[in-house]
Amino acid sequence: RYRTIYTWPELGIPGLRMFGKHTMNQACAPLSPHFHRNAYEFTFVTEGAIHFTTREQEYEVSGNDVFVTRPDEVHSTNFRPLPAGEIIWFQLDVSDPDRFLFLSREAAKELMDELSGMRGCVFRPGSHVFQDIRRAFSLAGTPGRCHLVCSHLTVALYELAAFAGRQALLPGSLTRTLSPD
Repeated sequence: RYRTIYTWPELGIPGLRMFGKHTMNQACAPLSPHFHRNAYEFTFVTEGAIHFTTREQEYEVSGNDVFVTRPDEVHSTNFRPLPAGEIIWFQLDVSDPDRFLFLSREAAKELMDELSGMRGCVFRPGSHVFQDIRRAFSLAGTPGRCHLVCSHLTVALYELAAFAGRQALLPGSLTRTLSPD
């Protein structure tokens, strides 16, 4: 098992509480029900499949899917172990638009509005979004690269929100089968 987590002291990025990557070679302990006060959590499943649960629904999230929880939304793996696979995930605090990814207040509010308009929890936005997330994570622990990390995250978040808007227009059975790739 391989797990790297960067927190505020390493990141120094306003609003980005943590940024992590977890590679699991075998099953590991389940995620207990929890929430993140005032923060979205974005989980990019790069390999494998994970079962997530919110109060409303259960989700099977597989490679190239993104699982999104809203601020204060309780979620877990419903006592199912995390299977072998890999995830990259981060928590994004949306409580203060003056402290959000180095963006101006106006730009921060715009992106926050885009995120709050996303419907659903599971998205398959395409490889370009995953490339931006991988690049952002690869730079996250590098001193002096916080603005570049934010650039990649901001582009990925806008792309994800745009995809979510297009996905919401599709009939239910098609949303899981179509992706921009």
